[in-house]
Amino acid sequence: MTIRGMEGVRAIRLVSAILGLLMAATAQAQDNPDTRNFAQRVIAQMEQAMPGGSFTSEPGDPLQVNALDAPGMEEGIVNLHRFYKYCQTASREDCAAQIDRLLAGLVQAQDDPQLNDLRVIVRDRQYWEAIKEALKQAGGLPLHRQIGEDLFALVALDTPDSIVIATSAHLADLGLNADRAWELAAEKTSAAIPQLPSAQDLQSDLLVYEGDAYMGSLLFDLDAWQTVSAAAGPDLMVTITSDSFVVVGLLPDGENLEGFKQAVREDCAAAPRCISPNIYRYRDGGWVIAR
Repeated sequence: MTIRGMEGVRAIRLVSAILGLLMAATAQAQDNPDTRNFAQRVIAQMEQAMPGGSFTSEPGDPLQVNALDAPGMEEGIVNLHRFYKYCQTASREDCAAQIDRLLAGLVQAQDDPQLNDLRVIVRDRQYWEAIKEALKQAGGLPLHRQIGEDLFALVALDTPDSIVIATSAHLADLGLNADRAWELAAEKTSAAIPQLPSAQDLQSDLLVYEGDAYMGSLLFDLDAWQTVSAAAGPDLMVTITSDSFVVVGLLPDGENLEGFKQAVREDCAAAPRCISPNIYRYRDGGWVIAR
């Protein structure tokens, strides 16, 4: 079943086994000897291209490379997934050429952020605390807003192959103040993600939002969710197990909710880059954990 007007969204009924299998299959597909070897080869080239930077694979997802203290980058994420896929069928020469272009783009992107790269991402408290610690000596605190009990929205700079958390130093390079940066990031993020559901969309099925990235950013616009929540009622719930998998629906307290909580925790454990194992309700202008 596909909901009209919601590109990238499909509706499914509450079937915990399906959700668990989907996320577990994704995790398994991304973590194997071939992906680990590919990532290590590219990391070695990154270290040569950006001396002084630290590059490590994300546990469970070798093709996500976490960068720290790279020149001009401070903290960021480099996604190798599409390069790995390309190199499975390309010649060795063509694969090497693509990696060379990636490295050249990374070095150039760090020195020349663009307004079109601004995005809003949503992460949990653990991520926020780690970023705050990593960047406290590099350009000040990143732009952030707490949008829930343990959820934070952050402004980032997104190039085709990396995501860098925006700091005051980046804003200076772009000629922006914080308010304008938030405005532009919100505008460009909203244009890149599906529309929020209406109360009518939520009446029969859970909605599953799937995409390569930024599905988690669906949660950042609290004013828009205020409208959805007011129309949908107190049973509105959302999950954000990863940046590519968000579930929205109406689920009252009780046995079904408790069973779904367990499914969400299992999905989070299986996901290579889980954001949160919790189910959230919209209360008092933000996201609170359903208990």
